Amino acid sequence: NSDGSHRVPESRRLLYVGVLSAGRFLRTRISACNRTWGQDVARGDMQFFVGTPPQEPYSTHSVVTLDGLSDHEYPPQQKAFRMLRYMCDNYLDKYNWFLRADDDAYFRIAKIRKWLATRDPNVRYYIGQAGYGRDLDKGRLHLPGDDNFCMGGPGVIMSRAAMQGICPHLEACMQDNITRSTGEEDVEIGRCFTKYLGVLCTSAYDFMELFYHSYPQEYSVHPYLYLNDRLTDKVFPKALTLHHVKVSYVMYDLRSYFLAQSRLQWRDTALARRAGLERQTDE
Repeated sequence: NSDGSHRVPESRRLLYVGVLSAGRFLRTRISACNRTWGQDVARGDMQFFVGTPPQEPYSTHSVVTLDGLSDHEYPPQQKAFRMLRYMCDNYLDKYNWFLRADDDAYFRIAKIRKWLATRDPNVRYYIGQAGYGRDLDKGRLHLPGDDNFCMGGPGVIMSRAAMQGICPHLEACMQDNITRSTGEEDVEIGRCFTKYLGVLCTSAYDFMELFYHSYPQEYSVHPYLYLNDRLTDKVFPKALTLHHVKVSYVMYDLRSYFLAQSRLQWRDTALARRAGLERQTDE
């Protein structure tokens, strides 16, 4: 369009969320995701993928069991590829964007939706925090030159165009000798995108802040560590995702923190609007 906007069919929903998990985490991680950031996902737009079905009822969660897979495989290479395959088979024509998520990450869905609304799903986007592998793994991963991959932990977002391009090649990627030999998950999905689409993961510095990976585990162990100034002043204002949150109650603490921040922002906006109206009245 001449105005720089892009058109997408109104019948398509904005975002589908697929979460890699395990049946044994039904009462912990799956429940925590569903009751915190999952509350901001539109009904029916999020599913949890497991290899072993939970041993208890889960009517409040949408769980997909991928038959023949073990929940103990790590990295979850086959599970991740099978989840993408499921997205291709069931949702390719229903959504504009696809989020591959882990159950130990916090996703700021409202912020992600607003961010995606300014981007064109008809462009092949493969979005996340770029990884290049540790120096000691370079030879084993067989990553040529400056090739990269989107790190799975902080989450990966793929446009519909990118999914359309990669869907026909998923089986070949899963059977690739290098893929099978490394056993890696995010590396091999990245290799698939590079090999068949010529698309690399977003590598600008901003994406390290948007898809935040906590190496020292600031908010993963102790419930109050995430209240330090660096996180609240530097990381949280920019981050779309936060990884990793291994302890479920920290997920709830993060939810409480962000809800409180939203209320403060709403209050400040309302007070500013009121002050502006009062000034107009005085004039």
